[in-house]
Amino acid sequence: MTCPLADAGVQLLRSTPTLALASEHATQILGKLLSGKPFITNVLAHDIDFSRALAQGGGLCQSPLMIRCCIPLCVTLALCLRAEVVDVQVRVLAVDSENRTFTLLLPTGKELSPVKASPGDIAIGYTNQEIEGRLNTDSSPPRIDTIWPANPIQENAMIGVNRSMIRKAAGLGRGPSLARGDYLPDFAFYNQRGEMVYSTNLRRMPTVLTFLFTRCGDPNMCPATAARLAELGTRLAEAGRDDVRLVALSFDPEYDTPGILNQYGNAMGMDTPQFELLTGDDEAIQALLRLVGVRTIDENGTIVHNLVTLLSDDHGRIVLRQDGSRWSADSIFEKLETMQQ
Repeated sequence: MTCPLADAGVQLLRSTPTLALASEHATQILGKLLSGKPFITNVLAHDIDFSRALAQGGGLCQSPLMIRCCIPLCVTLALCLRAEVVDVQVRVLAVDSENRTFTLLLPTGKELSPVKASPGDIAIGYTNQEIEGRLNTDSSPPRIDTIWPANPIQENAMIGVNRSMIRKAAGLGRGPSLARGDYLPDFAFYNQRGEMVYSTNLRRMPTVLTFLFTRCGDPNMCPATAARLAELGTRLAEAGRDDVRLVALSFDPEYDTPGILNQYGNAMGMDTPQFELLTGDDEAIQALLRLVGVRTIDENGTIVHNLVTLLSDDHGRIVLRQDGSRWSADSIFEKLETMQQ
């Protein structure tokens, strides 16, 4: 739930027994205000135990306290819940790839199907996994977008790994960026398959690390970077080099979810296992950008940025740094060949 008024109301309901025993009158008011939107009531009422509170009510609407407090509270909650687009956490029960739909298990225990999703999210599948997303019940059929994995254990592990990098970046000041001879810092992000990727895994093999965002409109920046990375992937595949990882981190996590990166990778020819297109927590992303020396500015609806590309060896040590957008697949391929000798 994203409505602060509703959140405050929920806390009041839970902390005050008298108010928790809402009356049938309050139920009727809530139903009228939510006219035509019973589904959203079912989704969110479960989370806030509001339906349970209403079910326990009985005859208390005559109380002056109930009239002054509970009824306005119901009105506030109803207005907040009336939006057609809500943030939800659900479980994916099944995927229909042909029709690009999910079958979802709602917090109420009820199933919702079909639910439309993006091609990238359908490709990931998320079967039998919890996801967070933005559910639009005003469309027909309903649609869920902005999908992220919702696994508390993974999220806590990611926070723990990224914590030291965030602290290091905060204390960097105007110090130098990562250079040749330095080691990649510890980090953890999601890839385009909805999986967690740790930098400790990347340190076991030669890795190319660069940065982009999928909404970039400058053909000489992110699209060119993606094209070069795809070209490098082709060169490596032809040479039988499946030991190299090609990594691109998005600095636009507000839009670039794992599903968006999945779709982008397929469109740009970065669709083999050697590619890791990463996204995740914005604070961690900004910390890594600061350590590497990538600077971003939000300007006129886009992100203006410089570009850095790193090549690290199978111990995570940086052996090549190229600043600017004119790095070539040939130069990195040649360096990789030299490293193999």
